[in-house]
Amino acid sequence: MEEKRFTLRMNGELFVEISDYANKHRRSTAKEIEYAIAKYLFEIHRKELLKKYKETSPDTRNSNESFSDLLALEEKYGLADYGLSENLD
Repeated sequence: MEEKRFTLRMNGELFVEISDYANKHRRSTAKEIEYAIAKYLFEIHRKELLKKYKETSPDTRNSNESFSDLLALEEKYGLADYGLSENLD
């Protein structure tokens, strides 16, 4: 996947907090920001899938398909190592 570069302006206190988490997770601040954005997008998609699943008739629900969709999202955003789809609540 092609990487893009851009300038990001953010609140200084937020930057310090993200940097602290980056140090705890042993990654750069840039990678921690990338992870936070990927996790945010994953959560948006997860909620949309869950809503779609709940709106589906119990007779036609396919939980395996929904779970596969979540696993695909984890892979897409590079989050598979974090097991986010294990927390479906």
